[in-house]
Amino acid sequence: MNNNFSHLPYIKNAGITSKTILSVSFRYSLYLGGNPWFCDCKFAWFIPSLKLASKHFNVGGDWECKYPISLRGVLAVNVPDDLFVCNILVKQKCPLSCNCFEQPSRKRVVVNCSRSKKYKIPSAFPQQANLDIDLSHNFITILEKRAYLDRTVAIDLSFNKIKVLDPLVYGIETLKLINVENNQITDLHRNIQLMKNGRTIVIGNITIECSCRKKWIANWLEYQNRLLVRHDRIVCRQRNDELITLYMIDNCSFRKKYLAYERYLIVGLFLIVLIATLTRLIFKYELYLFLRKCRHKFKFNVFNPVDQSSTFDIYISFSEDKEDISKWVIDVLTTHLETRGFKICLPPRDFELGGVHVDQIMTHTASSKNYVVVLSDDYLKTQYQVIEWGHIWNNYKRNINSNILVINYDMLHSKNIKDQILKAFLRLQYSIDFSNFDKKLLTKIENELRVKAPS
Repeated sequence: MNNNFSHLPYIKNAGITSKTILSVSFRYSLYLGGNPWFCDCKFAWFIPSLKLASKHFNVGGDWECKYPISLRGVLAVNVPDDLFVCNILVKQKCPLSCNCFEQPSRKRVVVNCSRSKKYKIPSAFPQQANLDIDLSHNFITILEKRAYLDRTVAIDLSFNKIKVLDPLVYGIETLKLINVENNQITDLHRNIQLMKNGRTIVIGNITIECSCRKKWIANWLEYQNRLLVRHDRIVCRQRNDELITLYMIDNCSFRKKYLAYERYLIVGLFLIVLIATLTRLIFKYELYLFLRKCRHKFKFNVFNPVDQSSTFDIYISFSEDKEDISKWVIDVLTTHLETRGFKICLPPRDFELGGVHVDQIMTHTASSKNYVVVLSDDYLKTQYQVIEWGHIWNNYKRNINSNILVINYDMLHSKNIKDQILKAFLRLQYSIDFSNFDKKLLTKIENELRVKAPS
């Protein structure tokens, strides 16, 4: 008693346990009054044992605190546990204008920077673990992930000007509480859903822009409010109207159905365009021949209404190298058509000897109104015949009133034809097979040409 003791030695560092201290408190009378005791966090380790012993013996009855000033004259056994604290100085990385102290009763280190006029979060904090940071009522605009947050259990940033929260902050497992109410937050990141398993965030009342992509907020908020005594509220603003997040679910459910129909429509239109494009690329000649025939059938000839004067009614194209075809074309087909009054251009007969063959092909095909193509397995094998067929097709396209009649002499299948235009004639069955079972082949040819014999 009556000495100059201010701190008890931290005898736990010497290997003495709490059980030993408790035993000492019960076996010996301790007279330590009259000393300038400093009742701080280092003093707190002995108080539980002292309180327990004082219930049975007059132990520490005159043990008064002299420091801190706020506890002067108060018996140590009567000091609330929360008041046994140790101040942390600036040199121990307590931020300027802040009050920092260690509080063993709550197993935390408090950093109180409230109303310290800070515009950003301090970069340095005490090195101890379990930081409880109070930065409320300042002018901070952003919460970034910093290394000290891994040692933080709670941070209060209420009544600031925060607009942005780093999404990485939500994933810090040691951070049990974040308070950001009364700020300027206008959006929430999906990472906020990581705040679970006893970890909470207080956002207060905020207004966000409506979006069906944010409808998860309604479900999250409902779960969040079940965990807290107080209730946060998120307002969804749309066209100057305010919709609470719970309504957003219903609104987005309707929108979801609408978007589903919209997607189906878009997919349907895409498929239609795709099919039409593929059809146009693969069957372009078939489409052309079909539409041309429809125009003739319904007399809808407004497209390409060319009616040029013709020297010949029919130009006959065939493989002159095949004797059987030549004999039939010259002796049978040409004779029959000419007896019906048709003017026939037969290249082996009507082309001038010694003339330029290519020029004569061009001239005679251009001066013919209709064309007969005798299709055989060697048709288009010569270069002259390829040129001849090219001129026939071009003149046919230019004159809406002309016609091409394909006679399938060798009864070929469309898959055996390489030329896409001739293949189209066979696919659409716009051709006559060379068979005379009904004795009407020549009559069919004449009818298909759709040209009246001159009177």
